[in-house]
Amino acid sequence: MLAHECIGAVMSTGDPLFFLLRHRIAEMALKAQLPTMFSQREYVEAGGLMSYGESLADFYRRAAFYVDKIFEGAKPADLPIQQPTRFFLVINRKTADAIGLSIPLSFVGGRRRDGQRRKPIIIDTPSQRVRSFNFNC
Repeated sequence: MLAHECIGAVMSTGDPLFFLLRHRIAEMALKAQLPTMFSQREYVEAGGLMSYGESLADFYRRAAFYVDKIFEGAKPADLPIQQPTRFFLVINRKTADAIGLSIPLSFVGGRRRDGQRRKPIIIDTPSQRVRSFNFNC
């Protein structure tokens, strides 16, 4: 269906419904030979092509900080707003190969602001654990 509409790629932002259907979305996009971009690595682990965004584990850790402060008596309005400080780029090599896309090393092997070399997250199989590749702000 997607390929018949002249769609060249699929991009999805974080959405609870899409998250529940991430395996199906990845399957449909792969069947239509469409590259996909998501905001969370769990989509890539489900078969999507790539994601760029914060880690859900980091997000939940920051949420636990707020819960702890509120239980200690802090007023929610007095707590500072926190933004993510680490962003992760995750690429699924198996999906890239399946849709005939080559990922240039210059794309995944750049340098961070501090000059250190980035370590790419390249997933070969959905069960492979993802290593850190973060962009420190």
